Amino acid sequence: MRKYSWLVALLFVVGLVSTASAGVLSVRIPTQSGIEARFGMVQLWTMNWAKNYDFNSDTADFAWVGDPEGLVRDNYISHMVYFPVDFVSKDQWRAHMLFSYKGSDFDQGKDVNYGTFNGVDYDRWRVERAYFEFKLNFLCGLNSWIGVGHDIWGLDGQGGFLVYLDDDPGIRWYGNYEKFNWDFKFVRKAEQTDEADLGTDSNRDVFLLKLGYDFGPAFKPNLFAAYDHNGAMVAGPHKTEDLGTWDIYYIGANAAGKIGAFMYNAEVVYQGGSVDGTSAGEALWGEDDYDVKAWAGLINVGIDLAAYAPALRKFVVSAGFLYASGDDDMDDDDLEGFTGVTSATRFFKPWAMGTLPVHGANSQPVIGSIIYSWLPAAYYGKVTTGGVTGYGCDHGDNPGLNAFVFALDWAPAPKWGFKFTAKYLQWDETDAIEAKYDENIDDEIGYEFNGMLTYKIYKNVTTFAGLSVFVPGDGIDDINDAKEERGELKDDDADTAYHGQIGVKFVF
Repeated sequence: MRKYSWLVALLFVVGLVSTASAGVLSVRIPTQSGIEARFGMVQLWTMNWAKNYDFNSDTADFAWVGDPEGLVRDNYISHMVYFPVDFVSKDQWRAHMLFSYKGSDFDQGKDVNYGTFNGVDYDRWRVERAYFEFKLNFLCGLNSWIGVGHDIWGLDGQGGFLVYLDDDPGIRWYGNYEKFNWDFKFVRKAEQTDEADLGTDSNRDVFLLKLGYDFGPAFKPNLFAAYDHNGAMVAGPHKTEDLGTWDIYYIGANAAGKIGAFMYNAEVVYQGGSVDGTSAGEALWGEDDYDVKAWAGLINVGIDLAAYAPALRKFVVSAGFLYASGDDDMDDDDLEGFTGVTSATRFFKPWAMGTLPVHGANSQPVIGSIIYSWLPAAYYGKVTTGGVTGYGCDHGDNPGLNAFVFALDWAPAPKWGFKFTAKYLQWDETDAIEAKYDENIDDEIGYEFNGMLTYKIYKNVTTFAGLSVFVPGDGIDDINDAKEERGELKDDDADTAYHGQIGVKFVF
């Protein structure tokens, strides 16, 4: 009987469960002490087929980021499992941990991180996030909380995460007083003081502040600001060469609301500051000091036609525009290409399609964007001013972006869902691209079409299938022409890129 004691204990725990419904952390166990334990699971399995990410079918695709865990080509299977665990004392404190497993075939034998034929060989369990927060009950009249640890931190989600969203360690003070709310964060983006010869002020630290007021469903505005200090712009094979420092700030506003069947999101943000180069930085860039002067904005307006035709169940159509300024002169000392601290528009809900889109989900070097971001800042330009990696990967002299977006979110029948987006993309300026290829480049990037069909088998189990197709424009034609002249391509035809995906998601 003793060897089955684990099963008896498990049955006892299950017997205490008070809530079990669809959604993360839906398993809840109360205790006599007043502390509630909450558990859940998110399991995501996908099979992927990707082709022509370099927009040329005559050459093997370069390695592209299929997931934060590895670099892949052509096709792969990905399997990710998340186990969130919370312990909660209501109105006093909450402790959160997220255990995760991330593993895949990642196109066995073609992984570029290793010189073996075993694909990615670091499948593993890990504690991905650990966070603790407590309420400041002594501040009478305020709902005020302090949080510390490693968690997902965001700033401007209502406006498309143009400035910041990422997993980082830090401290947070947030709360509300009636309809006024605030959220202040200090984030350690990169710990670099342990690198040789970088000094004690070499870390990358970010301060984030958001102030909001809830006027009701029709108007929920926010003012926000961020300050990003990088004490060592590292380079070299071991990231120990110091190119300089940057001090960059962001000031912006956004709002979201719903008026009847209509809904909207809008944001505008200014990026300023400076980059001060060392002698190594000046030798690489051509100047030792740069001024940052960039803008970005987003607007999206939608309507749920089901409000007028109930038989449609849910039929939200929307149209939007994203603008990020580009740099018109690579040789001057102004950096006018917008970069976020870590821009992550992939997670903007009205346009989100997961990891499916060719552009804006994973890295797309020809367009210029890196994982999570829509901005063409990672592969064009030379002077770094932000980006998803700790030491930065996005360049302030990048070409910028104009994105026109149409989206559809439809529930055609019970358990069924369909999402569709269409995008037309242009670089705002082409000087950075022309500097790379030494040719005149048109500003047209091209058209992208994404469709995703979902079916909820049970309340906790959803299957899905999607296809992303990117039709290259004149600018990518010009890039292929330049590559052919340099002997990098045998054929300058710009071919359509696509990414197909099927999968299943378990959530409880």
